[in-house]
Amino acid sequence: MLSTQNYCSSCYRVNPAPLRLSFGDWDVSNNNDGPYIEGKVEKVTVHESYSRSTLQNDVAVLKLTTPLQYSDRVQPICLPTSDIPTDGELQATITGWGRDESKQLKTILQELTSTITTNKLCGERWNKNGAPSSFIVDTMMCMDASDGDSCNGDSGGPAVMQYPEGSQNYVQVGIVSFGSGSCTDKDLPGVYTRVSKYRDWIRQHMN
Repeated sequence: MLSTQNYCSSCYRVNPAPLRLSFGDWDVSNNNDGPYIEGKVEKVTVHESYSRSTLQNDVAVLKLTTPLQYSDRVQPICLPTSDIPTDGELQATITGWGRDESKQLKTILQELTSTITTNKLCGERWNKNGAPSSFIVDTMMCMDASDGDSCNGDSGGPAVMQYPEGSQNYVQVGIVSFGSGSCTDKDLPGVYTRVSKYRDWIRQHMN
């Protein structure tokens, strides 16, 4: 089972057959960069309360047609418990093949580590950008964009952190949801679905 965001997935809710997922890939332009697995999707479950206008509940679960075989390049990640702190001065890492500053999609997997900001600060920044006062809610998580941000093509990707800090245990704390249209506004935090708020929902739809 995979968790991702709704905007990418809702188009395939009725017919998931065209969806193909690549696991363990690094360079999408090169089929010889190492073994990867292609998975087919059997079912797409989007959150029943997803809103395109507010972007709340931006989460979906994909069920594969066959179980995924783990390897050195393909490993599961833990879901967070509600007690993992994800507000303020902790760092998380995002990965994806989305567009860069020149608006070009990347062929090699990119990685960025950034600081999780408080929702209060995030809301204030988005309010200054014209968003309503209640735009950032507790089911969202924000990350500082001063050193870079996710962009178009990264949506649905993971934000992960080591927990406990310094351990080899990785937890997915966020799902890339939305950000500034330009992807270069350093004052406007990137916004993610806060996975801990949907742990029970994800587990409910894993069978």
